[in-house]
Amino acid sequence: MRVWFLACLSVGAILVAAVACYNPALQSPGLFCDPKSEPACPDGQVCSGNRCVDPRTVRGDGGTNNFDLGGGGGGGDMRGGGGRDLSPVGTGGCRAIITCGQACTTNSCIQSCYSSAPMTSQMKYSDALTCGQEFCVTRNRCRLDSVAGQYVDATGAPSGACDACLSDSTAALFGGTCAGTTYCNPASCQSLVDACLND
Repeated sequence: MRVWFLACLSVGAILVAAVACYNPALQSPGLFCDPKSEPACPDGQVCSGNRCVDPRTVRGDGGTNNFDLGGGGGGGDMRGGGGRDLSPVGTGGCRAIITCGQACTTNSCIQSCYSSAPMTSQMKYSDALTCGQEFCVTRNRCRLDSVAGQYVDATGAPSGACDACLSDSTAALFGGTCAGTTYCNPASCQSLVDACLND
């Protein structure tokens, strides 16, 4: 009986130590998600293609995120608990999509920012974002993972190369600063970025 007790105690101590040290890092793609749930993903990720992903790696065509904008866990008001109301459909421009999205804390809010803009503004946003993403693809920093529907490190690229390139290639679009100069605000995308920011 004493051996059994000591064995159980040892197993229990190992389990407690393992749980106490558990500190998961969010992967992209990460957890499977249901876009109708709120929140569908941990903070800092969005639900795209039923996987939690880094929002910077989601395709810019507006059709990859399947968010339910009403009902779900948030009640009938799409505003949620964020304290600010969403714009009515068809208002704002491309710059408003960016400004609105940067203030969001939920997936449904981010999608609402995009959906509330006129179609021409949505197209300008998608064109500018896609240009930055494709720039990184042609530089062998990123590739599109067709299963997850997001951009990931290209085969043979260093770990984190895609995220770094996307941050730099879209810095002007999102009002950021570049970490380096190689992929910073490509000239080939400048007219699309200007069209969005001046919309």
